[in-house]
Amino acid sequence: MKLPQGMMPPWIGQYRPVWFAGDLSAGLVVALMLVPQSMAYAIVSGLPPVTGLYASLLPSLVYAWFGSSSVQSVGTMAITSVMMGTSLASLQPASSEEAIAMSAAVALLAGLVLTGASLLRLGFLSTLISRPVLSGFTTGSAVMIALSQLRYLLGPEISSWTLLGMPLPQVNLHSVGIGLGSLMLLWLARRYAITFFRSIGWGDRLADIVSKLIPFTVIVVAAAIVALSGMHDVKLVGEVPSGLPSLQWPALNQWERLLPSALSMALMVFLFGQSSSVALGRKRGERILADRELFALGASNLAAAISGSFPVTGSISRSAVNFQAGANTQLASVLSVLFLALALASSTAWLSLLPMPALAAMIMLAVFSMMEWGMLAECWRVDRRDAIACFVTVIGVILLGFNPGILAGLSLSMLFALSSLGWSGLWLALRGQSRFDLEPLSASETRGYRIRLRGALLFANAETFCEALQAKLGGLTSEKQGKAIDLLMDLSALSDLDMSAIQALGDFQRSLSSQGFRLHWTLPDAHLLARLEQEGRLLRLIVTG
Repeated sequence: MKLPQGMMPPWIGQYRPVWFAGDLSAGLVVALMLVPQSMAYAIVSGLPPVTGLYASLLPSLVYAWFGSSSVQSVGTMAITSVMMGTSLASLQPASSEEAIAMSAAVALLAGLVLTGASLLRLGFLSTLISRPVLSGFTTGSAVMIALSQLRYLLGPEISSWTLLGMPLPQVNLHSVGIGLGSLMLLWLARRYAITFFRSIGWGDRLADIVSKLIPFTVIVVAAAIVALSGMHDVKLVGEVPSGLPSLQWPALNQWERLLPSALSMALMVFLFGQSSSVALGRKRGERILADRELFALGASNLAAAISGSFPVTGSISRSAVNFQAGANTQLASVLSVLFLALALASSTAWLSLLPMPALAAMIMLAVFSMMEWGMLAECWRVDRRDAIACFVTVIGVILLGFNPGILAGLSLSMLFALSSLGWSGLWLALRGQSRFDLEPLSASETRGYRIRLRGALLFANAETFCEALQAKLGGLTSEKQGKAIDLLMDLSALSDLDMSAIQALGDFQRSLSSQGFRLHWTLPDAHLLARLEQEGRLLRLIVTG
């Protein structure tokens, strides 16, 4: 039976046999990465480890069908996992079965919210959270995730001490040895493995792929050490049932209690999934469609719900591994699912032997790289408004929780945007519109076009400006006929410019240059130019480009 036009994913009809080797290698590498990572993130969520593996099966297949990114890897993610764990802790389920039912219901509600938002074409609303606020949320969440793993890294027994409401463990020397030893090996591998492999003559791609397999190797070696040395006081993952998940529609008996968690989860799922696909899409020259991503991520969460799992999203780190390991299309994700399904269908006894301190070490190293303290310092140099919003978000997440933290940062950044854009400008931004003129250069000037920005360019309208301009410039590519077209980006009429806009312009400049456009710039006034000089990256692109 032939599918209706538009239902078939584009990569299937355009697939080339030469792409298969890259997809196969990426699929295997990501599958080996997923096994310990997915189980660890399920534990962070307060759920049985096998639910993390379930989250990497059907949701990945659904995204491969509907998503607009060719290398996005959908599944468990640190921040959404700890958000789920925090929600379950407040809901206090009576058993693991009830916890699974609640997490599946949250995934269902989040999926319905996301798919509904896609039908309403609300994808542009993702731009209303500035990069500094998102960075602050990520940093604050990373701190909370790292603290939550101390109980597994240092020992299985809980002490009477707490830190920010989290119980601290009694120190167990065997757990500390396994945990800190794994953490040190994983850190050394991340820092030096690729350089070492290259120094012994391995090619860049082989060195990169092998280095990505080291975390899996470290976890397995840690399990062997615990088993062979008889460290019975080290906490293990425990029984992992074999077989694929049974599919069933979760009950929504307590939907009114779960809805607040589902709404915040839907927002984070889209923000992190969208940022992951956009970041890699720029490297591959792909256009990421926000409304299609909304639908794909929503459908993936509906798949997670009926799989008895918890909310999923795209992971920038795992997607980057997929990309670096050679993925050409979403077939790489499909192959990862097949490898993972084979592992679940066979004996899973070896998974039960994985030590919790080693898994905690893997999570802690992952979240250390998520902490963006440099963004806070950079915002302080460039735009104090962004610095205040970033700092308030970090502290809010750590002291008050995820929802109050992100709301505090969002409210501050919106107030700052309102003071600069005004109500009319903010309304245009909310509608996904941006004010600029695109006109041909005069006959006396080089053949090309002038892009003149008017008013303020802030987080609320910077991304929509780039998308709207890219859509208009798309028609010019057919006119180029192998010749570059000059673009004069005129910033002289700008009245305001924040950190998010500076970074968005820098990303857009790189994207246009890769498409064969020659960019020239008319710089803003002295006040805004000082911000460019403080941030530096865009100005370097302008000078060298």
